[in-house]
Amino acid sequence: MYLHALATALPPAAFTQSECWDILQRSELCRRLSRRSTLTLRAILRHDSGISTRHFALPDIARVFSMNADELNEAFRNEAPRLAGRALTSALAQAGVAVGEV
Repeated sequence: MYLHALATALPPAAFTQSECWDILQRSELCRRLSRRSTLTLRAILRHDSGISTRHFALPDIARVFSMNADELNEAFRNEAPRLAGRALTSALAQAGVAVGEV
């Protein structure tokens, strides 16, 4: 078996690092974080880390900062199959392979 194509899929909700920082600052979570945690997030989101855009499967990014781990995992379980399907469809098209041939 050989690799004939490689594809990715990103969620449609995309935010710059600066937008993520601004949204985080307005969130309830930011008020609960320690100063050290806030400074760490600021360093990640406000400085040049080589990341320009972050993609979120949930379109309401403000809600992301108020979700607990179980809620985040559930959101991932709901969105991951759609993203995987989009990536698979793209890879099959690149490889010239029909879905029924897999």
